[in-house]
Amino acid sequence: MRKVVFEADTLASIREFPGTARLRVGYELDRLQRDLEPENGKPFSSIGQGVLELRIQIGRQFRVIYVVKFAGYVHFLHLFDKKSQKTRDTDIAIAKQRLQEVMRRCWQ
Repeated sequence: MRKVVFEADTLASIREFPGTARLRVGYELDRLQRDLEPENGKPFSSIGQGVLELRIQIGRQFRVIYVVKFAGYVHFLHLFDKKSQKTRDTDIAIAKQRLQEVMRRCWQ
């Protein structure tokens, strides 16, 4: 099973999601740890190669941006409540910055 790394405040962000959304994140995380495809995910290549996005719709839309390409780990980069059709530039910038930090750590 893949290990999980919650980057920065991602674990705290999950805890702020409503209960049903938290359960869905946990379900999808279990699938990722077992090397299964998420049920509602897609590549998010504008952040970086190998970065993916979980899409959770439970009344509102929630997003989990993650990467799994580093030696047996799932890195949760950023989680947020999506409030519009387009992903905010600040959310993309946060995910890009955290991806850079992961890459620095993994390649040292």
